[in-house]
Amino acid sequence: MADRVLRAAFVEGARFAPLYDHLPEFTEAAGRLVDVAYREPLPALLDRLLGPAPASAADDPSARPTDSGASPVGSPDVAPLHLTSAHSRYTADLASHMLPLDDLLGPEFLTAFDPEALEWCRWEGRLVQVPRSVETRLLYYRTDILEDRREREWFCEASGGADLRVPATWDELAVVAQHFTRRGRTHGFTFPGADAGLVALFAEILVSVGGTFLDPDGTPRWATRAGEWVVTLLRDLFRRWEAVPPEMPRQTEEDVSHLFRMGLASLCCDYPDTARLLRDPTFSAVAGWHSVALYPTGPEGARAVWTGAPTFAIPAGCPDPDGAAELLRFLLSTENQLAEAKQGALPSRLDAREAARDALRLGTIGELRFRLAEQTLREAALVPPRFPGYRHTEERLRQALLRAVLGEQDPAAALTQAAAGE
Repeated sequence: MADRVLRAAFVEGARFAPLYDHLPEFTEAAGRLVDVAYREPLPALLDRLLGPAPASAADDPSARPTDSGASPVGSPDVAPLHLTSAHSRYTADLASHMLPLDDLLGPEFLTAFDPEALEWCRWEGRLVQVPRSVETRLLYYRTDILEDRREREWFCEASGGADLRVPATWDELAVVAQHFTRRGRTHGFTFPGADAGLVALFAEILVSVGGTFLDPDGTPRWATRAGEWVVTLLRDLFRRWEAVPPEMPRQTEEDVSHLFRMGLASLCCDYPDTARLLRDPTFSAVAGWHSVALYPTGPEGARAVWTGAPTFAIPAGCPDPDGAAELLRFLLSTENQLAEAKQGALPSRLDAREAARDALRLGTIGELRFRLAEQTLREAALVPPRFPGYRHTEERLRQALLRAVLGEQDPAAALTQAAAGE
């Protein structure tokens, strides 16, 4: 029976877990068991696939204990995987480690997918991943306080007559975040420091205020006055105004979602597929008391939103590519894509996306969330360029940003050092 077992490595997290509950259906239909060898956050999973990130974390305050004795998948002492989760941001880094999928999966299957999302998963013409969904982000806010009459009066008094509203610009977000920061009770805003979510937020604000994140070839362009302004804003939110929780350096995107869900933050930037837990009062203190809006803009009205795709890929050492392809097709079937859409995800299959859109009821938060996510994809998608070494660049910048936000290094020096590869 061992040769009938498919070994998989899946990304962990509240946004992703429900799909794995469908694996027994695959076993029943295909007669193949699925051994989930690893379920880990994406950074840990990438360490297994590619080895540890090259950037040093020796002085990184966000560093968490890891399984430092784990060998990368593909090493002689590690049983080979058939399927793995990954992400479109790392397509170029993963390309030499994954099987090409065009012929293995065939055009009949692949033409069902968003062609732009498929393009994010190609390197040098070869498809090396398949998008599981399309990620973009929205601004989440608590309606119970933002629409409260007393809060509006207090804000008007404190701001010299300004109206309290959902922040339309990043400057407005800073003001509203300060207003809703109540020491010991709640914070006005929250963002992660321990994963790539910090880089995403920096890049979003940078581009919206007229800066450039990376050239198409991967050359850093963030060490500018615009970049310094963004880092200073994030530093002020954290240190000067204390509008961001003190745990920020150790927080991941999952932690940010949890904080907002528990009512401990008034605003946050998050993905649409956090909806499953947000709307469930068993897990959420703000179920029925939150809404979503388009991202804030820069001063000239420009909006930029981090966009990409969680993916599935087949490692180059896979002992049964056809079996792995069968599992991948099952996980990304129309039925499973629709099931993920019910949790808030934006399907990567166009047939599933259309069906999910048609099933939404007008006037509901689900319809609003879906509509704004599609609008963001059309008008404000910020997709980082694909190039070998992107993962190294991302981690190097994250550490530099964290040092600057914590006040350990001047913003200009931190950005210049990261751009120079130090």
